[in-house]
Amino acid sequence: MRLALLFGSLTLAFLLAVWTTQAPKPRPAGASAVAFSAARAMTDIEQIARAPHPVGSPEHARVRAYLNDRLTQLGLQVSEQAGPLSPASVKRLARAGGDPGAANNQAINLIGVLPGKDREQPAVMLMAHYDTVVGSPGAADDSAGVAAILEAVRAIQARGPVERDLVVLLTDAEELGLDGARVFFGGHPLRDRIGAVVNLEARGGGGRAAMFETGREAGPMVQLFRRAAAKADGGTTATSIAAFMYERMPNGTDFTVPKDRGVGGL
Repeated sequence: MRLALLFGSLTLAFLLAVWTTQAPKPRPAGASAVAFSAARAMTDIEQIARAPHPVGSPEHARVRAYLNDRLTQLGLQVSEQAGPLSPASVKRLARAGGDPGAANNQAINLIGVLPGKDREQPAVMLMAHYDTVVGSPGAADDSAGVAAILEAVRAIQARGPVERDLVVLLTDAEELGLDGARVFFGGHPLRDRIGAVVNLEARGGGGRAAMFETGREAGPMVQLFRRAAAKADGGTTATSIAAFMYERMPNGTDFTVPKDRGVGGL
């Protein structure tokens, strides 16, 4: 009897593990204009991730120009922000086979603003990085995040005017040392208007979306996330232990930078 219970418990645990990692079926390109379509987002991934595009490479410049055009097509007010790579990032890029000199030792962020009806309210930021490591086209890390933001902005606009400003930040040099995020939150005029950040980052190569990092004192934000996640295709995976463990890991994401400034987000 005990052996049967043990076997049954292990089987149930295995089935739950499989179920909680299944990704939802992607909505097609012909889905409703107000819905997020993974098929529509894939068209951007195919353009962004044609080849590796580390900082300073010709492909990096091509991707930046492509994204500048896409943000403009979406009706956002687009600008670029350049700032210095850290000495450690310069060394890391050169050691990997990149050319920091070709980038003038700079990171170049892309910023798009969709004005809201009440511009006095704190803005919401959608953030992802568009650079890759030297040896990967970065379809997952982080072209998927960038493309998801582009498609999300399109769907949001299709639903009508937004209540508050929506700021899109496509950072550079994340793979080298979070330099783009540091440049923005270190001195961009918009930084003090950001009330919450949703950062999309790759932590693996497949499966269901997972929320693994929050701002501090994140109770109200997590409650908002819980209500939104319940409406998402396929749901999401989230656990407080992930945020607890991530705080103790030696690496970080772009979100680590605003989090350390006290900005809330996921």
